[in-house]
Order: sequence, then structure tokens, then C-alpha cells
Amino acid sequence: MAGINNKKVWVNGDDTDAAWFNAAQNPTFTKNPATDNLINPDENWQLTNNSLSRASGNILPEWEAFRDALKVSPGTGLSVAYAGGAIKLPDGAIATIAPSTIAVPNNATSTVYVQENGTVAVSTDPPPMTIPLALVTTVAGTVTGVVDLRTPYQLFPRAETVKILGGFSTTDFVLSGNATFSLGEYLFRNFTIEATGVLTVDKFVTVYCTDAVINGSIIVTQSFKGIGGNTRTIYGSGGFATGIGIGASSGSSPGTTYNYRVSSSGSSGSEGAVEGVSYIFCTSSKGGDGGGAIIIEASRSITINGQITAIGGSGVIGDVLSSAVALSGGGGGSGGSIILKSKKITFASTATLSVLGGNGAPGISTHPTSGARGGGGGGGGVIVLIAPTITKNSANFILSGGSPGADNNPSSSPPPLGGAAGAGFGGIGGTGGNAPGGTGGVGLLLERTFLPVF
Repeated sequence: MAGINNKKVWVNGDDTDAAWFNAAQNPTFTKNPATDNLINPDENWQLTNNSLSRASGNILPEWEAFRDALKVSPGTGLSVAYAGGAIKLPDGAIATIAPSTIAVPNNATSTVYVQENGTVAVSTDPPPMTIPLALVTTVAGTVTGVVDLRTPYQLFPRAETVKILGGFSTTDFVLSGNATFSLGEYLFRNFTIEATGVLTVDKFVTVYCTDAVINGSIIVTQSFKGIGGNTRTIYGSGGFATGIGIGASSGSSPGTTYNYRVSSSGSSGSEGAVEGVSYIFCTSSKGGDGGGAIIIEASRSITINGQITAIGGSGVIGDVLSSAVALSGGGGGSGGSIILKSKKITFASTATLSVLGGNGAPGISTHPTSGARGGGGGGGGVIVLIAPTITKNSANFILSGGSPGADNNPSSSPPPLGGAAGAGFGGIGGTGGNAPGGTGGVGLLLERTFLPVF
């Protein structure tokens, strides 16, 4: 085979002959003096960018436009430049982004990304549902590194390993006054309770969001109602009707603990007993209501500076309609649950989370000889924190069980009427019966971590 120096270089107007066909099959390209003398003389010189046309419509400019779309490069000082390009947004819309520059924070590693509205932004902790372009490092007022994060240049972990939290919305919720969330689920981007805001949660609510900031208060109402307040004409030696819920107390038997995944709401206390000299109508003491539940699941962060309460209801004293009646106290309801899930959970020292159990109702008696015991306190509820990073900063977590109700004439003969027991959840319910009522057991604070894969 002839060497490359024997190949004919054709110019406009040359006749076509056999040599032309040979040249067409083995074209000659621009020589690169630095390398092309080193290659086999029977091979063609290398094809370089200089051999190609940069006129519009040719392969070189088209490839470079594809390769460099939305590419981020160091700029001047604390800025980076990004090329223009088209991109598909999370909602399916196509955004055309013009080339421009953007400022980056000093002495930090931050992400340049496209927001859900199609604009370019910078953050050291970008939200989900955005499109990363580059990781930029700055030191002493200068960009020292740019790592390309555009999708064709990223290596992702297997999708099965990713723990997905929260939801996505373009709607923000900011509360500075009073509001109530009823039963159900709510979806926001930023969920913020300002210092003056008070959100009442009716029994059970789940909030999905990107970021949650609680500077004010969230108050969760009681869920399962305690039994009692009934008109009775019967005797009793202890608590009457059983409360409602998995950990409800039954008469003088305390309620048990149970897993928050089975039911996130607390249980209610049992009804107090009634005793009289004759069959006189009166109203029994009611067991306390079980605490409700709130779940906040944020894909990026949860910050608590204020308070969240999901406490159990206390037993309610019955009505005495005769001068010869004893009413034992109803049992307290258990505390509810507060469940927080996020990539990062941070508590200020001012933060308070309470799942306190309800108190037992006191015993009352207008009977000439009989006394009445107070009801047992409800067990504490459950607080669950699920995140790779949990910073508690001496926040106050109240898990205590409720106190027993006071006894009335406990030294009477015959023995005083037994009190109703408290309900359980994170902690066991306080005891009832003929002995003094018991304090509800301490609830649970559970922390669960996982490996963040983003």
C-alpha cells in the first residue's frame, strides 16, 4: 500500500481518474506536526477539529452545542458562568435557558441547579425535584473547583437504594395566626408556622413537604373518646366500661403498650364506677380521650423552634345527684404520637415536643361510709425521629405518663370504690382498682437513622 505522502491532493478543476478514486477511499486530513510523524506511514493523518468546518450546520459546532449545553464554568471572583440550553422540568414542561452568570457563596461547596420554574439557582443544600448542573467549591473569594453534575456525566446509585421522603408541591403554607387542619393529608413545598402561628390538628394529619419550620405551635386534639358520663343505677367494685383503642384500659386493668405503626393514635381510659346506698341516678366519671397524631415528612429538612403537643385527655369527674353516692375516678387517656421524617431534623433549645399522658379523675363521695379511689393516669405517647442527621440541642421531649386522681375517704369501711385504670401507648396505663391509682408509664422517644442516598 502506498504511503500517505504518495496520495494525491485534489483541487477544484482536476480531472477525475483512477487516482481520484484512490484518494476518495483514503482521504488526506490536516497534519498534526506534534503527533502525525509518529504514526504508521501507511495510515492517514489524524482527523482534528481544525480539519472540520465551524460553519453552522456542520458536525463540529453541533456537537459542541450538544456537549456544552448548560455547562457551568468558573467566572470572575465569586461567580460562575453557565451556557444556555433547553431542559425538561419535573412537570414535563420544556424551559429554554439563556447563558448567564450567577454568584456563589464564599468558602463553601454549593450546587448550581435548575429550579422547578426553569430558573438557575445556587444552594449548599438544594431541594428535591430540581436538576443539578454543577458542584462548585470556593475558597477565599475564588472558584477553586467545578464538578460537572449534568445528567449525562453522572453515575447514580441503584434506584432501589434511595429512601424517598416528603412530596412535591409549588404551594407554600405560612401561618402567622390560627388555623385548623382536619383529618387527612396535606402537600406543600415550604410548611412554616411562624412564632405567632397556632395550628390545630384535628385528631390525625400527615403533612408532606420539602422544608418544615415550626416557630410557633402545633396542637393535636385527642382522638379516641373516653367512655363514661353515663347515668348509672348499679353498684360497682371497680371501673366500668372499656375505653377505645389498642391500648385502652378495661375497668381497673391498665392499658398495654403497642407499636405506633399499628396505630399512631393514643387510646382512651375506662369509665369510673358508681356505688350508692340505693339505686340513685348519677353520672359516672368519664375516661380521658386518647391523644391524636401528627406526621411531618419533609424531603429536605425539619426545623423545630417552637412546640408540638399531642397529649392525652384527663378523666372527667362525674355528677353526683344524691347525698349517698360514691364515684370512682375515670382513667386518663394515653398521649398521642409525633412522627418526624426528613433528611435533616434540627431542634432549637427552645423546642418542646409533648406526648404527655392524661391524668386520672379524682374519686368523689357523698356516701356516709364509702370512699372512692381516683383513676389511674394514662401512659405517655410516642415521639419518632427518622433522619440521617438529628440535632436535638437540649430540646424538651415530654414523655411522662399522667398522674392518678386523688382518693376520697380511702380509709372507709367497707374499702373504697375502686378507680378506673389509665390507657397505654408508649407507656403502660396507670393501675386502677381498690389500691391507690397508679401513674401512667413513661412514653417512648425513638430515633431511627438511615443512609442518605441522593
